[in-house]
Amino acid sequence: MNNPLSTMENSGWAALHVEITAIRKAPNIEALKYCVLEQLPTLLGCNSASWVTHTEQGRLLSSEVSEVLREVVASYASKAAELTRTHPFATKLISGVPADIRLCKPYTVLSLVSESEFHETEIYKELYRSIPINDQIACQARIGSGEAIMILFNFDSAVGELALLQACILHGHLIARLDELQLGQEREETASEILHRTLTAREREVFSWVIEGKANPEIAIILNISKRTVEKHAENILCKLNGESKANLIADYQWIRGKV
Repeated sequence: MNNPLSTMENSGWAALHVEITAIRKAPNIEALKYCVLEQLPTLLGCNSASWVTHTEQGRLLSSEVSEVLREVVASYASKAAELTRTHPFATKLISGVPADIRLCKPYTVLSLVSESEFHETEIYKELYRSIPINDQIACQARIGSGEAIMILFNFDSAVGELALLQACILHGHLIARLDELQLGQEREETASEILHRTLTAREREVFSWVIEGKANPEIAIILNISKRTVEKHAENILCKLNGESKANLIADYQWIRGKV
């Protein structure tokens, strides 16, 4: 049997490339969420998407959905956690995920339960039937200690092979970008902590101007202290941060600008 991807036209591959690029260039988590919730449904041919944060045990922490669903879902906010517990992904997927849930492949609802079983769940009867949502693709990823996300792509009919294969391709890029963004946040937090723990208040002031590229005489004027005092602070900073030179420190800590 032919791989459905082999039948995809050039325009389809171009659209897939555009979304992969958007994922990999997302500057922060919020931009990545927008891509998932408002752009990817069009590519996959589904009606909407959801970004669900949960504990590794499956307890709902938060949920965001495509704009088209917000008004409908808002009316069920008070019952969200209760309804989510009846979802096949919660009962059959989250409860059995491996320790590193980033390795989970995308699943569809109808690969886990029959259509009639899905239609008997409370979440379908109370919410999905009216939208309608008759199948979903789930992509999972860890985002922090003890927390994970589940990205849901919502379909009004059974998920086709092409959409599932496209989701598998996108899943890898989503995981990679989430990891990169999370690592960037951790690096910023760690660097700031190191500076506050290692440098005095005055040294941090000097350092903040050093990474702005200011020369010692300029820093002396800005802080209303002598050039020799600035030089002494600069020596202490280099020593404490194990820097070989001022240029190396600027390169190493440029990305924490504004956080010292």
